[in-house]
Amino acid sequence: MLAVRTAGLFKLDGAVGIAALAGRLKMDEIALTRAFTHLGEAVGIDWVQSAAARMEPTDPWERLLISGVARDMQQVRLDFLAQGKGKDVSDHVEKWLIERGARIQQFRALVQRAKAAASPNVAMLAEIAGQARGLLGR
Repeated sequence: MLAVRTAGLFKLDGAVGIAALAGRLKMDEIALTRAFTHLGEAVGIDWVQSAAARMEPTDPWERLLISGVARDMQQVRLDFLAQGKGKDVSDHVEKWLIERGARIQQFRALVQRAKAAASPNVAMLAEIAGQARGLLGR
């Protein structure tokens, strides 16, 4: 039973951060969740987070790096959504996607190269996470 509950935590991924941000900015949790998901899909970082979750680390250091990558993918989205300062979060995401279209395509090409690799590794994901921080932090 404990194993089933623990495995179910993956489904809640990001939920605590979204709830906390919604409360802090006095925003609708559902709208914020949709924006969080849309942003991840549109940019390609949802795949990075999923790939990190599927990896099987070979040592404790690799486990820490993988965990950090997954955490970064959540946090960069939350930080980006917070930049909207409670405005229409969907509009905030859509405007940004349009304004940064060329840069997003470059980033998505980086993600596609990692997806196409025979076996994506933690170094690839760590590099993509760094690029995501730069992309969404602007």
